[in-house]
Amino acid sequence: MSSAKAGQVPAPPEPSDAVPAEPQRQPGLLDRAAQELLAVTAWCPPPSPDKPDTLAVRFAGHLVKPRFDEDDGEQSPPTNDRFTLDETFERVGRAGPVAVTARLRDLTPGDWSVTAALVGETDATRRDGRPARRSADVGLPVSSWSLRRRPPANPDGCPLSTHLPPLAVAAGIIPVVWAATAVIGTVVGLIVQQVIVADLRPRPGGTLTVSVAGVAAGIVAAKVWFVALHLHRREPRFEGWAVQGFLAGFVIVAVSLLLASGTPVGAYLDTAAPGLFTGLAIGRVGCFFAGCCSGRPTTSRAGLWSSDQRVGTRRVPTQLLESALAAAVALGAGLTVGLGGVSSVWLFLAAVGAYTALRQAILGLRVEARQSRVGPRAVATVAAAVVAVSLAALVF
Repeated sequence: MSSAKAGQVPAPPEPSDAVPAEPQRQPGLLDRAAQELLAVTAWCPPPSPDKPDTLAVRFAGHLVKPRFDEDDGEQSPPTNDRFTLDETFERVGRAGPVAVTARLRDLTPGDWSVTAALVGETDATRRDGRPARRSADVGLPVSSWSLRRRPPANPDGCPLSTHLPPLAVAAGIIPVVWAATAVIGTVVGLIVQQVIVADLRPRPGGTLTVSVAGVAAGIVAAKVWFVALHLHRREPRFEGWAVQGFLAGFVIVAVSLLLASGTPVGAYLDTAAPGLFTGLAIGRVGCFFAGCCSGRPTTSRAGLWSSDQRVGTRRVPTQLLESALAAAVALGAGLTVGLGGVSSVWLFLAAVGAYTALRQAILGLRVEARQSRVGPRAVATVAAAVVAVSLAALVF
């Protein structure tokens, strides 16, 4: 065997059968959307009046039964098979039981045994004067919803299962209900408009096509508007929609198509107003069960137990208040059309102005703080002026 001489480059090593390890790829947006989550709901007593409106909960769990894909062949042992998470929940309310929900990622899919306990200050104290830790029941990922009774809390210590994101929800949330009410509201709104159009003489044509295109544009604009409103946050939000964006997108596209086809813009918008606000009224009911646009916690009996997808407690039902407002505007617009017919866009402007002005007061009851004190007042003032001018044009 010969050895390498000084100054010579040693011979390269013989090739090996070992496969070099690939760098770990960070999960993308689609990967995270397909990643199963574990939703853990703990039922806790409300804080005492002399304590902060905050609960600190420690969740701990271990994997009981992993769920493997039968097509994967050989299965490697699970790695993320246990967790401990300390979560703080603010503004939990003080009326009745409180449901707090944590959604955990990057866990092995399957069945998990989970416990939860309150940590930090509590009503109970030990003999040495330090705060004691109280246990909290762990609820099911999807609990039966009730206004008065507490949903069942994981009977007999049954394990909790991981689910895809749309189904890994908090107690009080009904999965996919918002999408269902949005579709129903759209269909009912289009039907209402066509019924109104059918009674007009002469009957305008092409209204259904324009309305469908306007609704499609409104959906896109609602998403863009919502994202733009939340870009300033440390963690921008993408999962919501903005009603004002929907209205803006609907009007811009509908008016553009009407001008291109030579159809009277004002008459069309007046016929669209009752159906448009009927659809909003139905959609807002879905928001209540989906946990979006939630109201502040309240101790009033007028409040309803609902969730903001993280904390379930008695809240001001802002979604239902907006639904009632939209329904009232739709009814008023429909009666006006039935009694006096369409009147060159003034009815539409009056409906939008009334909804916008009165909605500002409801927005102030939401759990999310308003970004400006001047902005809502300015919007309400301008909207009220639009209503006054429109009503004057309708009457005189």
